[in-house]
Amino acid sequence: MDGVLADFDAEMIRKFGNRFDAIAPDAVSRWALITQHAPNLYADLQEMIDADALVAGVIEACVLYDYTPAILTAIPKYGRLPNAVTHKKEWIRTRWPVLHKNFNIGPHAVDKQTFAKPGHVLIDDSHMNIPQWNAAGGFGILHTSAAESLEQLNKFLEEQHASISR
Repeated sequence: MDGVLADFDAEMIRKFGNRFDAIAPDAVSRWALITQHAPNLYADLQEMIDADALVAGVIEACVLYDYTPAILTAIPKYGRLPNAVTHKKEWIRTRWPVLHKNFNIGPHAVDKQTFAKPGHVLIDDSHMNIPQWNAAGGFGILHTSAAESLEQLNKFLEEQHASISR
């Protein structure tokens, strides 16, 4: 969700004047600042500029190839931002209700790989999550833009469909 559909970086800049990694010297300090000054962070996020195009393209591909679109997101560790799950679910529900039906929490980024199965696709902006997802048997797409992610998704689904049809 964050960095793919929701613009986490823009919210950090808006609230703190800098990207997440630069608002404090370490993760514990960064999350302490966010918890104190932006407790509704996930409710306040804006959409990525190409989020609607990505969602539309993913849904179109899912219909074409008989897949089910889903959200797989993570929440901050150690109980930081206790409303994160509620805010993320509501954020998705108000924008794309069809995705709300299949909403999954990792719970943390490192846990996303437990959802991977052959044929399952993850579109994620994390350089950590993609190799873990692939190693667990899924197909990971490192998200840089809707156009790039959709191109990779459609190529993968076409190849999957072609191999099944043979």
